[in-house]
Amino acid sequence: ATAAAAQTTKYLSVDATGKVTLNDLNAITSVTAGGTTMTGPALTYLTSTSGTDFSISGLGNTATWNLPDASVTARGVVNTGAQTFGGLKTLNSGVIVNNGSILNSGTTANGGLIVNGAIANTSLLTLGLTSGTTPGTASDRFLTVNATGKVTLNTLAAITSVTAGGPPMTGPALIYNTANAGTDFSITSSGNTSTWNLPDASATSRGVVTTAAQTLGGLKTLANGVVVNNGSTLNNGATVSGATGFTSNLTLGITSATTPDTNSDKYLSVNATGNVTLNSVSVTSNIPIKIKAFHVQIVEAPVWLRVGTPTIFNFNIAGAALSLSSTVTVSPAKSILAGTKINWARVTNATNIQVAMSAEGSDQKLNPGNGNEGDFYITVMEF
Repeated sequence: ATAAAAQTTKYLSVDATGKVTLNDLNAITSVTAGGTTMTGPALTYLTSTSGTDFSISGLGNTATWNLPDASVTARGVVNTGAQTFGGLKTLNSGVIVNNGSILNSGTTANGGLIVNGAIANTSLLTLGLTSGTTPGTASDRFLTVNATGKVTLNTLAAITSVTAGGPPMTGPALIYNTANAGTDFSITSSGNTSTWNLPDASATSRGVVTTAAQTLGGLKTLANGVVVNNGSTLNNGATVSGATGFTSNLTLGITSATTPDTNSDKYLSVNATGNVTLNSVSVTSNIPIKIKAFHVQIVEAPVWLRVGTPTIFNFNIAGAALSLSSTVTVSPAKSILAGTKINWARVTNATNIQVAMSAEGSDQKLNPGNGNEGDFYITVMEF
């Protein structure tokens, strides 16, 4: 309850020996903030973001510390919002940009620059130029992006000179042309122009196959066969020259010793001009409907068989009911006379069969009564 004494500039202190000493107090007599002396006795300190640099302003008993946000014109602090900084900034340990980056005046990122937030094949890094921007002069450097997204500066393997089929070409603009001159693939050049010659193949030129008629030199082997369209005339087909007698130089790849395939109803024929034609065999069936067999004898005796002129014998078989389209085969019942042969046999009507016989080497005398020389078996097959 005792009333406090007035303030004083003196105070007591006690040292280690217990001695009490009277001291002068080093009291604060005034406070100046931002060049303005503040009025006491109670002082107030505040903070603010005013101004373009860190500063203190004083008014009455209040001092305000101003710390502005950094901007293009203000020296200040980095806040948590969007900001635009002035001056070149060097980031020694790199920078991670989460939502894209716009670099208006270029940047040096010594520790790398990572721009997150790619959409499909498009990153959120904006270079500040577009495909419509006029490009600068040519450079021997280029950028690449590896599998981790790292951008690398590479040295371009620049071409300093071009030599095409002769002396070095003069630049900077080079012209390449094509032609078909010469007898082999070749390159010629003059000034800034180079010509690549690829001739047509011929009997004397190594070249390409064209769509026109050509004569080629050297033996050509077609490993997988050849298809010749449009018939077999000289211009649109295949002509194999060099025939010897009745033998052509066309090799089919098979010989007479090759085991034949199954029967077919097609066959090849060659006409008077050498054209090969595919033909159909005129048959109605391969299996006969009826087979009829007869035993006949020549009743005429003796009979002379002539060389070159067949003798025709008629065998009348009552009730045979033969078909004119039948096939007839004749076989001797016993040994045939030496020097004779059977030329052909046919059905002439429902009951008659004709057989033609002739002699070989010299005329032969056939005597049916002598050793059954005129005794035959006849087989008739109707299809």
